[in-house]
Amino acid sequence: MSFTPLLPDEREIVDTDETLWRLVHPRHIDEQGFPSSEAFADVQRMISVVQSRLRTAREAYDFHRRSHECDGAWPIPSGVVHQVECRVVDDTERAEVTTPGHAYVDYRHLKDEKRKRKRLRTELAAAASALGRAHPE
Repeated sequence: MSFTPLLPDEREIVDTDETLWRLVHPRHIDEQGFPSSEAFADVQRMISVVQSRLRTAREAYDFHRRSHECDGAWPIPSGVVHQVECRVVDDTERAEVTTPGHAYVDYRHLKDEKRKRKRLRTELAAAASALGRAHPE
């Protein structure tokens, strides 16, 4: 697998115990009240998340709600990201990043692999749903 090179002010998060907060828009919540796989899709193939070691679920949610509609902060174990052959990138040092504790799930290397992208979205949605919404409770 060949990842896109990181920028000088980015670093890969290799800790598989890190929890990531995914802020989910209400239109990506399914009939049962859980995030759909669409909540984990992005046309640029970089899913925005917030690192739990830097922000609580509440802090991430409150910040996000200042400018976006949001159902809540849903937890994603970084280990799940690694299991589906993707990586988490800390980009908090980039000048244009304004979200405290920001990172992204990088799956740009899967640009021609529709089946693997679908698996990634399905696995992340399942993991978040199994753990339940962290905030608001």
